[in-house]
Amino acid sequence: MSEVILSLRDVAVDYYPAGQPPVAALSNITFDIYRGEKIAVFGPNGSGKSTLLRIIAGLEPPSRGTAKVFGHPVTAAELPAEIRRRIGFVFQNPEDVFAAETVAEEIRFALECRDGEPAAIASAVEQALDEFDLVPLARRRLSRLSGGEQQRVALASVLAGRPEVLFFDEPTSFLDAPSRKEFLQSAAFAETQGNITTVFVTQFRREVLGFNRLLVLEQGRIIYDGPPEDFKPPGTDSVAPMIEINRDWLAAVAAPQVDPLLVVHNLTQTMAVFPGELTCPLSDISFVVRPGERMGIVGPTGAGKSTLAYHLAGLMPKFGGTISISGMAIRSGKKENVRLPVALLFQNPEHHLFADTVAQDVAFGPRNVGVAKDIITAHVERSLKLAGLNPVMFGPRSPFEISGGEQRKAATAGTLAMPAAVYIFDEPTAYLDPQAAGHLEAVLSALAAEGKAVIIISHDLDFLRRTCPRWMIINQGKMIYDGASNDLEHDPRPLNAIGFA
Repeated sequence: MSEVILSLRDVAVDYYPAGQPPVAALSNITFDIYRGEKIAVFGPNGSGKSTLLRIIAGLEPPSRGTAKVFGHPVTAAELPAEIRRRIGFVFQNPEDVFAAETVAEEIRFALECRDGEPAAIASAVEQALDEFDLVPLARRRLSRLSGGEQQRVALASVLAGRPEVLFFDEPTSFLDAPSRKEFLQSAAFAETQGNITTVFVTQFRREVLGFNRLLVLEQGRIIYDGPPEDFKPPGTDSVAPMIEINRDWLAAVAAPQVDPLLVVHNLTQTMAVFPGELTCPLSDISFVVRPGERMGIVGPTGAGKSTLAYHLAGLMPKFGGTISISGMAIRSGKKENVRLPVALLFQNPEHHLFADTVAQDVAFGPRNVGVAKDIITAHVERSLKLAGLNPVMFGPRSPFEISGGEQRKAATAGTLAMPAAVYIFDEPTAYLDPQAAGHLEAVLSALAAEGKAVIIISHDLDFLRRTCPRWMIINQGKMIYDGASNDLEHDPRPLNAIGFA
């Protein structure tokens, strides 16, 4: 039998939110992982997947039970350096671990942390840049990359070190379909199919079929451990019932509305991607969005989708062309754009979260734009419910002690709490399980039914097909399609142009 390199016995993890009873993140977890195994970890939001991964990677000790990595017990003390060098970990959000300014420097830094020889490091950096198609981005600042590009850099940094065990915490969540396929079929990832032990957390059911063992978690317990093809999930409806939005809540967040709500004419990006780079992320984009419309924005990683969202929210300092929302013009370089009737969910939920509790985070936006103090508490509770979080259970908890999927829901609640005429959601289903995505679908449809304009940027084409009758396709900063999503079934050339067909 192969060597046991990771072992858990009766592992449990408890969290203690202020003023609340303990929350069991994991209970009675017992299993071994053998050298060379390829394991997928699957389960709904909040089931304990990320916590389990941190335990078996030696990043967090269990509350009870024992965990061993290469025979060394996992305790509050850091694992010895010789064991840490044998482990690679790709987190949900690469920005959590970036330490350098540019792509090439980040890969070099990761290798230097493994005490490599300078000559070998230089060669490994060039090889990683080439394998992950990062050569054109080598000198780019990490802060100027899209979410998908950042994750590719994080993957390159870890795989360049050739660890013995690789832990992936939903690494493809922010990748578009071609990038996801490219990563899973890349030469670097193919190396993990050899002697390297791989543990891969994912929300994509189709991804688990590429592994030889599947662990399924539910409410902190393992409910299945076996071949992926033999797992039969319980029958659930992926689309939640339509959510009834309380009209009193709508009155509290009422915003001025005109027809059309959003008008963009000849929008052109005028700020360099980073100093000295003469590129134009957005060029000559024009469109109109009316009350009740649901528009999906599609494009490859780095096409300019998130940049467009920042412009529509009044967050970009300079631009050419004109933008108006509810008759209010967004002025290039003006600070007063911050109170436009538009709400934006950022691609990374951590960009929303900063307060001591989830409830305080959700309340921050509406409180600062003048929602009446006497309705703030009820307003926050309604927003949390709309986002799929129990306000009693999650309101008092720290936003940094909940799972990635729960953080996404908390950030969504903060967006829904804002008084807006136009709602923009950037990758809203990332980290969400199918049931949570179905719930969100119903909420967004209800928002549109009440006359709000809903714009969704997503790599999840199935979600967009169910949610958005109108699609815009962006490629290399230019709009190449704006029309009915159904028409793309008859003429897929715009999707073919970006590799999405």
